[in-house]
Amino acid sequence: MVTKFSEYSKKWLESKKSRIKYSTYCAYENIVLNYLDTYFDLFDSIDEKVVGDFFYKYEGKLSGKSIKGIFLVLRMIFKDAGFDQSIINKSYSFRENRYKVEVLSKNEHKKLLNFVESNFTFINLGFLITLSTGIRIGEVCALKWSDIDLDNNLIHINKTLQRVYVASNKTTEIIIDKPKTAESIRDIPITNLLKRKLKPLIKIVNLSYYVISNSNTPIEPRVYRTYFHKTLEEVGIRQVKFHCLRHTFATRCVENSNDYKSLSAILGHSSISITLNLYVHPNDDSKKKCIDKMMNSLSPNNKEE
Repeated sequence: MVTKFSEYSKKWLESKKSRIKYSTYCAYENIVLNYLDTYFDLFDSIDEKVVGDFFYKYEGKLSGKSIKGIFLVLRMIFKDAGFDQSIINKSYSFRENRYKVEVLSKNEHKKLLNFVESNFTFINLGFLITLSTGIRIGEVCALKWSDIDLDNNLIHINKTLQRVYVASNKTTEIIIDKPKTAESIRDIPITNLLKRKLKPLIKIVNLSYYVISNSNTPIEPRVYRTYFHKTLEEVGIRQVKFHCLRHTFATRCVENSNDYKSLSAILGHSSISITLNLYVHPNDDSKKKCIDKMMNSLSPNNKEE
């Protein structure tokens, strides 16, 4: 009797359940139940053509990132089942379309800050926090007043909030979990502007409350994104994704400093190469400044102490 692919994938999922984050498990389960099992269970044996046809089935329909994630899970199942991994042709292209970083212009940046200043509410405070720290939407939604340390001028990022799809029962649920990587658990310095806004509030709020809802019930990312888009329309700023605020913070930092290692730590990137590839794009002016800075350091007038 032929063993179905789904029997191998089920065993693999069970082995992962207690070893990975719940949100990651839900993502893996969704891939297995909605993509892999439904296709590979149709075949008594799996060869390179079967895998290739699966790839071409979704090429152009899913993003490169999604296809890459599916094949990552497929490779792990193959390895766990003892299948020949060479039949997963490594020449398949998982390159995503070149990701263009969306950034608010300086004028748009100022307009949003002015809006927060003249329409100060807890939910609008989240925009200022994100523009001042570069934290992700799940991190700002999960932020509690107890995470704000004004004595040391730090915001502690140690959790994220997200809605996950549970494929096994076809429902969604909100979870609060650790951030996506170990580097994402971090402390971020508080700017002077942000401190001025937080200082009078921290004295009167319940420290166990979530910041942007100022209650014991958080605002989930989906709801916050909707509010963000309504705000952009009200303020007269073009429609961008909420993640644009994170990109805007990072881009302004790059424009004013070349301390990319510190920026990478602030953003919680797992590698400085992610920061460099996303935000640092040398042009002729920046190259000239780099050379001029080096030459000036060698100038006779620039004496070493």
